[in-house]
Amino acid sequence: MTVLLPTRDELRAERLRRSLGAFVEDAWPILEPGTEFVSNWHIDAICEHLEAITRGELHRLIINIPPHHMKSLAVSVFWPCWEWLSRPETRFLFASYAQTLSTRDSLKCRRLIQLPGFEDPRLPPSERNAHRAHRLHGRRRALGGDARRGAVVADRRLGDQAAV
Repeated sequence: MTVLLPTRDELRAERLRRSLGAFVEDAWPILEPGTEFVSNWHIDAICEHLEAITRGELHRLIINIPPHHMKSLAVSVFWPCWEWLSRPETRFLFASYAQTLSTRDSLKCRRLIQLPGFEDPRLPPSERNAHRAHRLHGRRRALGGDARRGAVVADRRLGDQAAV
């Protein structure tokens, strides 16, 4: 009887799929090259609460922390990419007071999902803009304060900087 053990890469991929905190730490140098990742309790707390939303244990969350404490990166960039690893059909709607912030985070998210090794199918050519990133039937929609919000279907609705 032959027992196949998972490879080191398979073990790493599974660890990243199971833990948003591990995913954040692993993906950090891609989005913030030259800046050392320094883990702290507030990052762990944000990741644990976002994982609870993903599992359906939490339905609403407000994160009040000072600027430059990684809230936007964790919530608007790392979390959707991480959730798409297990739930590629998830649709996200992001709103901010400024379109530039929504676009900034969409571009960072797109940079992660276009990396080799991120589960295929990756971003289709017809949707390669900063405002939408589809994987299978999942979606990322980014709106600024001046956008009309109309009837946008989304599984996750997020507001950054008191936009919604």
